[in-house]
Amino acid sequence: MIYYLLFYNTAERKVFLKKYVSIFGDSISTLSGWNPKDYNVFYEGENCERSGVKDYSDTWWGQLIEYLEANLLVNDSWSGSRVTKLPNYYRLFPSGISDERINNLKKLHRNPDIIVIQLGVNDWGFGVDLLSQKPNGNERNKFVFRDAYSMMLEKLRSKYPKAQIYCVTLFSTYTPTEPVIHFPKVLYGNSIESYNKVIGEVASEYQCEVIDLHADKISIPTIDGSHPNKDGMTILAKLIARGILSGDCLHLDCQTDHEYVQIGGDPRKRVLMCSQCGKIREEELS
Repeated sequence: MIYYLLFYNTAERKVFLKKYVSIFGDSISTLSGWNPKDYNVFYEGENCERSGVKDYSDTWWGQLIEYLEANLLVNDSWSGSRVTKLPNYYRLFPSGISDERINNLKKLHRNPDIIVIQLGVNDWGFGVDLLSQKPNGNERNKFVFRDAYSMMLEKLRSKYPKAQIYCVTLFSTYTPTEPVIHFPKVLYGNSIESYNKVIGEVASEYQCEVIDLHADKISIPTIDGSHPNKDGMTILAKLIARGILSGDCLHLDCQTDHEYVQIGGDPRKRVLMCSQCGKIREEELS
């Protein structure tokens, strides 16, 4: 059983009151009826039933915006999108570096006050190169993650100079209904930490805030190893709120003792995860 302990800091929270928030994401941030027309959506139909994510208030972004007492401007999230250009696509859309995606973060003549970026997991998951193998001066490669993330933030800063921009890192997951599914430490030679390091470095270059979801060693419950279930969405909302408000949020923990199960390790240590709240700890072996 999970419970949430509330830490109040209403002065900081009031900064976001009635502000307009746009979400810039992939499938994790989609929901039927809440994304621009003709966008690819994951959370619809059967996937809503499987996950329990059916309404605005079930999503991480919906809960976050309600908690901040802000307003949703646009949820510019496309299922399957990457920061980098998709291979075999003749144009940049729906990549995060496309002008169309970036322009879609506004509505009519209103620009977002806050932009929350939840992108990068599809780049990591499909083996996109993290760094340029053959740097060519100042020329950036739209198929390379660091270059593309830099291009995306540069465009966002130019288009929305007054917006507060939050870059959410990648996070680890587990699947309660399929315990045999283990979260990979490395994909195509790149660890999740290496991708998150790049997100942090590039965000700093463009004066954007970083919300490091991996640093807490909390795994998010999913239906398939990638897409959060309803409980996972709530955990994401709390962690992202904590990142935005520096501790002024609902803090996640277990009501009683953690129920740890072993999910990995080596001859020197074992890695344990709480099956209830997803917290991870390591034990040294004697």
